[in-house]
Amino acid sequence: MNSLPLLLTLWQSGIVSDAEVQAWLNDKLAGSDTPSEVLLDLVFHGPATCLRWAEHVFPVRPIALGYLDEFALRSLTLDLNAEADVGSFVSWAIGGCAYEDRQDRFVAYAYELLAMCMEACDVWPGVEHVQANLTSFRPQLLARARALTDAVPGLAPSLLLEELAGGEPDARIAGTP
Repeated sequence: MNSLPLLLTLWQSGIVSDAEVQAWLNDKLAGSDTPSEVLLDLVFHGPATCLRWAEHVFPVRPIALGYLDEFALRSLTLDLNAEADVGSFVSWAIGGCAYEDRQDRFVAYAYELLAMCMEACDVWPGVEHVQANLTSFRPQLLARARALTDAVPGLAPSLLLEELAGGEPDARIAGTP
């Protein structure tokens, strides 16, 4: 499997930084006598610039993830202190959970958020609930994100490495100022 589309997806989601993409690309270039034009474009221009180009110029694009993978990545990069961002996450979560398996913990949680928001005719109860409770999902979110990053050989995103090593969680999902 070509891991570039997944790498771009992880970068776009915020799980992988620009520096981590650059390090991964440099590693791939070091091991190749004839690097592809796509790799060279990414090294010299970066993913943000390459993804602005027309698809016929830069054909590699991020992949569309399933709801559960997207939920994990969005959750891990969510700043729980930014109420507008949490509100956007709640709206996305309740809008995307339709037709998903309600037996899954993340989907059931999204339906719980949906019920709260519908009862109040407002997203605010969902925002408060996410701010108070999303951290309880952290181990499952990390495991799902780790499964995605493991599909890109040699990738070591610092966001996940710190968490898995027992380091301090950053403020994105920790909910600390």
